[in-house]
Amino acid sequence: MHLRYKYAVISYSPDLTDPDGYSFPVGVVLVGRGDALGVAAAASIPAARLQLNPVATAVVNDLVRALKKQVDDAAAQARSGDESRIDQIMRSLQQSMRNSLFVSSVSSEIEAKLDGPNELSRLVLECLVGELDEGIRKLREQHAGGAAYELDAGEKFYPVFAWPMTMAPARDSHP
Repeated sequence: MHLRYKYAVISYSPDLTDPDGYSFPVGVVLVGRGDALGVAAAASIPAARLQLNPVATAVVNDLVRALKKQVDDAAAQARSGDESRIDQIMRSLQQSMRNSLFVSSVSSEIEAKLDGPNELSRLVLECLVGELDEGIRKLREQHAGGAAYELDAGEKFYPVFAWPMTMAPARDSHP
């Protein structure tokens, strides 16, 4: 399957009132269009591996389910036009996530050839692990010796949830 996709990094900020506060990535959501089907996938760090308060732990534990609902709702609203459906979904995510959990970055469009369904999970994990490693590195630089965020970046197993998305067939050049 040929896939054109973008992914968004979902980050968490423990204290929105602190001007010197920090944030770190806790998940990734990928949205793309294959040869004949829209696809989405999401992964997040298990909250038990983070040092979070009970409310934040519940939110992070529910992140993949919440992302699926938001992506599905945005996909149902996406229409043909000047902006691609993938861009419309990403913009919707950015607009709806503006609190402690927020979209910290959106990739440019990427093209990939996938040999099978397991390749989609591998792709999402590569995005997530790459973003986590970079986030951990930045946090350790900013909070040398006293980072409030400790995660064993060597453990690279995170649950991935992938699902087909209903997208109307493109009548234009946008996926």
